[in-house]
Amino acid sequence: MNASNQNGDTPLHYALENGHTEVAMAVIDKGADIYITNNNQLMPACTQEMEDLFNSIWCSTPLLAAMHRNDMGAFQALLADNTNDCVNQDAGEKWECRGGEGGGGWTILHVAAFACGHGPSIYSHRMDYVNALVASGRVNIHAKTRCSRSLTALHIACMNNDVGLLRAIESFYFGR
Repeated sequence: MNASNQNGDTPLHYALENGHTEVAMAVIDKGADIYITNNNQLMPACTQEMEDLFNSIWCSTPLLAAMHRNDMGAFQALLADNTNDCVNQDAGEKWECRGGEGGGGWTILHVAAFACGHGPSIYSHRMDYVNALVASGRVNIHAKTRCSRSLTALHIACMNNDVGLLRAIESFYFGR
């Protein structure tokens, strides 16, 4: 979704330059980054509705927002805050239909697992954050989505051939 041409323009840049708002919304839904800049440092000219869609999906929890901004400092601060369970917080209603089924129950670990299998990830640096989650000991790696398949992040990692996430989960069991 975020592949760029020689000018740094992404499919979202092209969709918006040509007035294709429905296409723009569709690529945002699939992971197009609305904050990415081209070689001229221009972001796609998104509407407020597009920004709201992006933020509701890809930055729906404080940890997801920190991961998206690639702000490890904020991420670590949230992990260190034991006053809430932001680590295992449901990523929101927009994640209910990911993977083909509804029901919710998607945590940040599920999102990181899912993001790998869908082309160049909006969270290309996600494994640094996954490793921080696992190292914190706070992540519930057994958490299941509430869809009929009851997927854990390990299920999703195996479906997506995500060796990096598989190794991170393995370290939870054997690296302690």
